[in-house]
Amino acid sequence: SGAGAQAMPMAKPSAAPPLIETVGWRCGPGWHVNRWGRCVPNGRRFIRPARHWHPGFWYHHRWHPGYWSW
Repeated sequence: SGAGAQAMPMAKPSAAPPLIETVGWRCGPGWHVNRWGRCVPNGRRFIRPARHWHPGFWYHHRWHPGYWSW
């Protein structure tokens, strides 16, 4: 009988791929890939204080000019 014997059995349907994909650290924590594809350490980020103007003032009977400071 032809129904019982098959030349190539049907494959079982595979499960659907997960909607969330796990992404690993390529370079590791604290490192990132630069534009050439190399792992480089994350630079320290700091905010430089802004320069501000100190206006001139009158002191000890003479004028002291203003100045920029950090």
